[in-house]
Amino acid sequence: MFKIIQVIVLLSTIIKADNQIILVLSDDFNSTTAKLFTFEKKDKHYSRVFLPFSVNLGRSGLAWGEGIREIQHKAGEPLKREGDGKSPAGLFKLGTAFGYEQNISTKLPYIYADKDLICVDDVNSTYYNQLLHVSDRDNIKSYENMRRKDNLYEIGVVVKHNENNTPSHGSCIFLHIQKNQNSPTSGCTSMSKESLKKLLDWLDYKKEPLLIQIPKIYYKDILKIYPWIRLR
Repeated sequence: MFKIIQVIVLLSTIIKADNQIILVLSDDFNSTTAKLFTFEKKDKHYSRVFLPFSVNLGRSGLAWGEGIREIQHKAGEPLKREGDGKSPAGLFKLGTAFGYEQNISTKLPYIYADKDLICVDDVNSTYYNQLLHVSDRDNIKSYENMRRKDNLYEIGVVVKHNENNTPSHGSCIFLHIQKNQNSPTSGCTSMSKESLKKLLDWLDYKKEPLLIQIPKIYYKDILKIYPWIRLR
């Protein structure tokens, strides 16, 4: 009985967190580009929000990451690891928005990316896979400056991948601005600034938005969980 109750609680949590969904579909695990679709559910009705647009994935494609639910997949498919150049595949909550301005238009929690904001990718650090405001970084061997000299993090959203911060299982995954069209990332998902601004204006933390990022061969499996995110 205890196990049954646990399963019911888990499923209710997953179903609750589906009022806004971003679906990213790639051709396969090796693809470095994909299409992004947006859906919003109200009561028993749903709607497509924006026309689909193109995004960039990691320079090595996709690998199964650690999100809110594991999708049954074939043996031998890649698993996300630190430094592999792959974007995580799976189902992930979306977290804090961030950017170079003090405030931006978004209904997500927002953090200002000043010169002291970093994301830690040091697998031996107790702060692995976390955003920190620190000026003294002597004890952190590897990190990303969130206040970059380019515009890639001018606006962005944290993808809640590897929330347990398991060392070497991947860190600092974001939705952010692309370097160029069709230019792959180090493991994030990037897009045009215009497209990302649309997402930030739309996303609402009260609606518990999800990112579903998968090769298209797993789309039918996702429909079993979320039948209302049909492409047609």
